[in-house]
Amino acid sequence: MRDGSGLIDLGSVATEGGFIQRLKPLPSAVANTDVLLSFSPCLPFSQPEDFSITDCTSVAACVIIR
Repeated sequence: MRDGSGLIDLGSVATEGGFIQRLKPLPSAVANTDVLLSFSPCLPFSQPEDFSITDCTSVAACVIIR
């Protein structure tokens, strides 16, 4: 709309689980470092599901550096 209002449905580009990106590798400036992106604007998620020491609990986006 001209006034900037409206609704954008990201569900049409997301997977069934709501993810647009899931554990996508990103470039890292530090050697031997993995940077992974998960992005789910449709449904909150926790990443990784079986790992309890992370700040990615019930979020829309998560970057993991390991």
